[in-house]
Amino acid sequence: MITASHNPAEYNGFKIFNSKGESLEDSTILVTDTPAKNKPKQEYMQGQVRGGEPEAYTKRLSSIPFKKKWRVVLDTGNGGTGILAPEIYRATVGNVTAINSYPDGNFPGRGSEPTRESIATLSKIVGEMKADIGIAFDGDGDRFYVVDEKGSCPLQDRILGSYLSFLARDSKGPFIVPIDASMAVDEALQGTGAKLVRGPVGDAKLLAEMKKEGASFAGEPSGAWIHSEFHPCPDGILSGLLYLNQLEQQGSSVSRAVEAIPEYYMVRKSLSVSKSASRLDPKLLSEGLEKIVGKNSTTDSTYGLRVSSEDSWVLVRESGTEPVLRVTAESKRPSVAGRIVKDTLALISRVLKGRT
Repeated sequence: MITASHNPAEYNGFKIFNSKGESLEDSTILVTDTPAKNKPKQEYMQGQVRGGEPEAYTKRLSSIPFKKKWRVVLDTGNGGTGILAPEIYRATVGNVTAINSYPDGNFPGRGSEPTRESIATLSKIVGEMKADIGIAFDGDGDRFYVVDEKGSCPLQDRILGSYLSFLARDSKGPFIVPIDASMAVDEALQGTGAKLVRGPVGDAKLLAEMKKEGASFAGEPSGAWIHSEFHPCPDGILSGLLYLNQLEQQGSSVSRAVEAIPEYYMVRKSLSVSKSASRLDPKLLSEGLEKIVGKNSTTDSTYGLRVSSEDSWVLVRESGTEPVLRVTAESKRPSVAGRIVKDTLALISRVLKGRT
């Protein structure tokens, strides 16, 4: 796949899949035969092109059963879902309105990444039309973003938590989420007996964790969800349909489903570091973060550096797609989450300069 996914156009590149449809991790090495000497270069540039057979995909997704006629507003963001998503949803759920539905690689409508700010138009339309749900997709369609029937944008971790609580009625998991998912996800499964496993950030890495744990579902708060009974790729079109299907089965609305999930306050920031991340002293950073988060905090360096207390945590990790450090903090109090991020960014700056 040639894509920048949810990133700006300058990050356009290749996403590579194996014959099973599994996205390959960055660490995977592709080995090719060494070209024989004196053979024309063009012989090694020939390939075979096959049709993507979207009819089969459309038929499979259109078989997801619905009894209710849902009123859905789709924001395809001028991306790869612009033609197919409205077609599938109209065949499946009923009344569908689509915006930004003409494909354009410059993403003029709202940009390639759905965020609370970028989907303001979608939120407004959902409220004005009294629709049941708004669903936005990113540039290549592997992520989806949910707006409730009131036009509000809940923290997407709570959308993930509500879906996991639905799944836990029939399955004990395990379910896989990344290390930066909200504590609300843990609380959503309390008392269900379902097993929750935290893995690395990134759908290819989560897929590897799924295979190791024998899990049927993995989901990121970004909206990249993998449903292995369908295929091993994150798929926003599919995820939106399955979320709607679960709402129908529970006789719920988006807002009621989210109300059942505890609310935490999360702040995510990025810090451009170029190659400076390798100069970060992990010991200094860990000690500093423990002071910032507070007493009785614990440190986990498995997937980035995460320091947690009973009601707050902060995670510092290198991005897998951009030359930045990701800083994520969460707390039950918004002022605490904001302070932790502010103090963490200042700490990183000091550590990079060799000070504490």
